[in-house]
Amino acid sequence: MYAYTDSQPRTYRASATIFVNQSAAPNAITYSDALLNQQLVKTYSRMATEPVVIDEVRSRLNLSMSTSEVAAMVSADPVRDTQLIQIAAVGRSPQLITDIANATAETFIDQQTVYLPEDQQGNALRVAQPALTPTDPIGPMPLRNGLLAAFLGLLIAAGLVWLLEYLDDTIKTPESLEQSTGLATLGVVPKHGAKDSIEAHALVSSRKGNPATEAYRLVRTNLEFASVDHELRSILVTSTSSGDGKTTVAANMATILAQANRSVILVDADLRRPTLHTIFGTSNAVGLSSLLLNPDASPQNNLYATKAPGLRVLPSGPIPPNPAELLASPRLPVVLAKLTELADIVIFDSPPIMAVADPVILANRVDGTLIVVDSSRTRAEALQRSIDQISKSGTLLLGGILNKLPRRHGGYYSYYYQGAYGGDSSSGDESDATPPLRRPRFARSRTE
Repeated sequence: MYAYTDSQPRTYRASATIFVNQSAAPNAITYSDALLNQQLVKTYSRMATEPVVIDEVRSRLNLSMSTSEVAAMVSADPVRDTQLIQIAAVGRSPQLITDIANATAETFIDQQTVYLPEDQQGNALRVAQPALTPTDPIGPMPLRNGLLAAFLGLLIAAGLVWLLEYLDDTIKTPESLEQSTGLATLGVVPKHGAKDSIEAHALVSSRKGNPATEAYRLVRTNLEFASVDHELRSILVTSTSSGDGKTTVAANMATILAQANRSVILVDADLRRPTLHTIFGTSNAVGLSSLLLNPDASPQNNLYATKAPGLRVLPSGPIPPNPAELLASPRLPVVLAKLTELADIVIFDSPPIMAVADPVILANRVDGTLIVVDSSRTRAEALQRSIDQISKSGTLLLGGILNKLPRRHGGYYSYYYQGAYGGDSSSGDESDATPPLRRPRFARSRTE
């Protein structure tokens, strides 16, 4: 805006001032004369730019412009509460507008003088201040316009931000998750940097002060509370739509549970777009689909050990043409029963709820379901529809995990962490991170 305004031609303004001083009686100014002069100032201001005046100005100055073009340059305005009229001319040539302003004032006085009494012809109308040639332009004003444009831009931007915030119903905080859906928040996972990849950051580390590690430790603690009244031997991890980070959450949950000396099996139940074998670097030649298709197959022979002691992975196996029908087969409960005999807890990673029917089928077979909520994209209405859909299976909804929380909301993590552990999130070590709670019912009580 500044550059554009600065490139425009400069405009100048010159003005001449006419003094109106008519009286009913010579050498005596009365109150009535003052009122008369103020009324005449308004009248003369209208008459000073009439075509009869402008046309005469054109002739005197020998202008090539038309009467309407000159009239567009000239204005006449009364000076409030005075007996003055200001004749102004605006244009790009300082000398030309000075000549036009002076010529207009003089022409108007000459035309009106013939109608005045002889004793007032020299004093009733006169030029009090002739127009002077201007040196400073009145426009354009690059700095002012630039600042004004910047201010308006900020106002518009602020208005748009407010409007987007007003219209945005995505789940951004634990409070909004609980208020809009009634779903308990089991954990808040911070967002990785833009350059982070799933392969590099899917698995939490055990180093001190790692925000992601502490976040998943808090999830583990909340699951222990959830297991007080409900035995949890198998958990389904799902989300509303793809890209919410459910697979990463499932992998990290399994890893953090294994770090607490639990035997964990992580199952890739996404028979459409499996990912876990990529994260853990295992083969996908055999897996869950193989067990569901082959009654004689042993789950133990299809498990892959990982770098985390106590954690084994069951990949999805070959992608079948009918995933939903395969998961709904009577073989799934049998496979699940065998898996729960081999571990303290079995975690299933499933497809998104709103995409296919697979999560609803799986939810009917497990002890509890977790829903992963992307704080940057999951909308409250879509999440509620997902909850309604998954609830049809009769599963126990354990709660939600708010994933990818921006760093500017990091205070939420600190609040939840300190509330659960009563300490600083930077303490780090496993013994510090695990509160003195009773051992959860993840163990083999179902088979005892």
